[in-house]
Amino acid sequence: MWPKALCVLVLLAHCCLCVIVKDGDYEFSLDSVKKLKELMDASHSSHQASQGDISDVEAAEMCASPELPEAFKLLCAAPNAAEIFSRLEPIAQNPDVCDVCAFAACSGC
Repeated sequence: MWPKALCVLVLLAHCCLCVIVKDGDYEFSLDSVKKLKELMDASHSSHQASQGDISDVEAAEMCASPELPEAFKLLCAAPNAAEIFSRLEPIAQNPDVCDVCAFAACSGC
């Protein structure tokens, strides 16, 4: 009984880790997008911007943050990084919806 239960747990854990968020040529793990939320929240509070409006200045601040997940380092070099961060924000704010693939950008469910 234990080996079967362990197998199911391992498969379940693997499925949770394989959700990928895509934007154009960029791919990020859902876990990385969840971590991005904290940076976005801090950026919005310091600039008093509404959600969904990530400016170039906010994107630059997030990119300069040591807390930025490694997966976003390449994105930071893109000229449209703020635009992509803005599109990732709804997923970061509500990642549970991505877990069930309600966002078209999510795959691997």
